[in-house]
Amino acid sequence: MEKYKAKVKNKIILATIVLGIILVFAILVLVEVIPGNKAYVSGFISGFGTVMIISIISMIRALNNEELLRKRYIKENDDREWMIVYKASRFSFVVIEIALAIAITITINYNRAVYNTLCVVFFSVMAINLIAHIYYRRVS
Repeated sequence: MEKYKAKVKNKIILATIVLGIILVFAILVLVEVIPGNKAYVSGFISGFGTVMIISIISMIRALNNEELLRKRYIKENDDREWMIVYKASRFSFVVIEIALAIAITITINYNRAVYNTLCVVFFSVMAINLIAHIYYRRVS
């Protein structure tokens, strides 16, 4: 359980760093040091920041309560949960790829910039999937 505690502490540190970087970026946009859409940035920060803060608080509570930590450990390492996530991810990947292929086929006739963007997205998703497969085959 001590290894898991250390893992949760590292997650808290990483989440805090990410939240800090995003907040600094948002402040720079909001005070107009960096150009950007203020409404978009404030909305993004409101949503993302809230989720990150709730997540950090949840992890801190788990660190201070052995029962919550144990429940969190069981949930994270449950094989059934992993299988559900795996199957959902595989299905989602196929649906996204089919949707992108259809969108690419349609947009080639209307807008070359959108077509190029969708092609980059399509091949990026394929590359990420290939890299993940190679990584997890070596790790497992």
